[in-house]
Amino acid sequence: MMGMGTSQAVAPEPGRFHGCRAVVLGLGLSGRAAARWLARGGARVHCTDARPVEEWPREFVAWCRAAGVEVRGGGHEADRFAAADLVVVSPGVPPRLPALQAAKRAGVPVVGELALAADAWEGPILAVTGTNGKTTTTEIAGAMLRAGGVAGVVAGNIGVPLADLLCEGEGRGTAVVEVSSFQLDTCPDRPVPVGAGAPLRPFSPHAGAWLNLAPDHLDRYPGMEAYGASKARLLRLQGETDWAVLNRGDVFLAPWAGTGRGRRLFFGFGAEDIPGAWADADGAACRVLWPDGREERYDLAGWTLKGRHNLENLMAAVLLARVAGAPPEAVQEVIPLFRAPAHRMQWVGRRDGVDYFDDSKATNVAAVVRALEFFGSGVVLVAGGQGKGEDYRPLAEAARGRLRGAVVMGEDQDALARELRRVTQVVTVPYIPGGEPDDGFRAMRRAVRAAAEMARPGDTVLLGPACASFDLFENYAARGRAFQEAVRRLGEGDGGEA
Repeated sequence: MMGMGTSQAVAPEPGRFHGCRAVVLGLGLSGRAAARWLARGGARVHCTDARPVEEWPREFVAWCRAAGVEVRGGGHEADRFAAADLVVVSPGVPPRLPALQAAKRAGVPVVGELALAADAWEGPILAVTGTNGKTTTTEIAGAMLRAGGVAGVVAGNIGVPLADLLCEGEGRGTAVVEVSSFQLDTCPDRPVPVGAGAPLRPFSPHAGAWLNLAPDHLDRYPGMEAYGASKARLLRLQGETDWAVLNRGDVFLAPWAGTGRGRRLFFGFGAEDIPGAWADADGAACRVLWPDGREERYDLAGWTLKGRHNLENLMAAVLLARVAGAPPEAVQEVIPLFRAPAHRMQWVGRRDGVDYFDDSKATNVAAVVRALEFFGSGVVLVAGGQGKGEDYRPLAEAARGRLRGAVVMGEDQDALARELRRVTQVVTVPYIPGGEPDDGFRAMRRAVRAAAEMARPGDTVLLGPACASFDLFENYAARGRAFQEAVRRLGEGDGGEA
């Protein structure tokens, strides 16, 4: 098993990016982190975003001016992209953007912040991908490593860009990194030249867990095959001494289970005799079988996260933590102590005999179906938001016999309501495109009140959107906070709009 050393400050080697004309496209967390790291290494950085500069974070604009970084808001100059030496693109930027296409036609390398930062990280990287469960698995594995005294960080799509940690002087140890398909799309599989320094090394995680695959982001990918191929890139980037951790029971993932050269560890349920982690059918214990025949057993009696899918997340995390050097006793210590991250099947409270759960992170159909399967009958679902091109019929079929009713809100409410009305009573919350900034919070209060009126004692009101949040909220966390606030106002007897 591989351990980790003590984290020490790192910086780009002198002149690492000297002479490199770098364009950073998209100024979210990862874009801003990439710009800082490139500038520290001597690159000539140009930052561009669709938003006007006046809407960028003030402290970042001030840093750009102090560091001599050029900025452009409200659009992108294709000629500048074509003349660059390197383009670093944020995950949310559509790949068909004309400026990006101009760069690719000119032969300019296009990478993401993860690929840029992974090149400088001195230590093993454990990558976690999948349609659902990435954040939970990443945090469990990180907790197990901390409990075992293994130096490292938790980063990536979880909200902490790896390049930010490099800029803060953390660059050694093990990094447990949540990785989206969008990030994998911008991880090159060969060295990338950058200025006078050595080329960027390809991203090659020491261990990569692929948790599951279900329809998602079909507004960006032409179909499930393309989406699955994007996730499978994680496996193709690995070498023969790396570990690939895969969900044995996921039928959508199965066609790619043999991809790549990494050593295989599977997880699932039952008494399998292949290397991996196997939970009892009743979820009471987990047996780990290693390729050399060694076995370990973990007691799951104190595990508190609900649902079969969270047992799968746990098993993946156990395997990641163990191959990264966490001792078995540390793994066992964390199992009964770990609590679900916010907005993931998070119990909010009970009002008039009805339980309220915030699963705002359930931004696709498959995630909501799993939640409904756990709760069974007597559920009032609060759903809707910005659609991702998914078919809502599987959600309606899973809801049959389980829902007391549904409250639907947001941009894609008509399509979602149309399917759910086949199986249950549906109330819709009026949606006004381009409304006021607090319209989302007002809409959520209306939705929660309507759900409370439908529910009966013993029922569950579940926020399970099956959609992105960007039509009404800044992100899924803001949507979850709005739900929780609306539930608290029920307890205070609030009957007003504000």
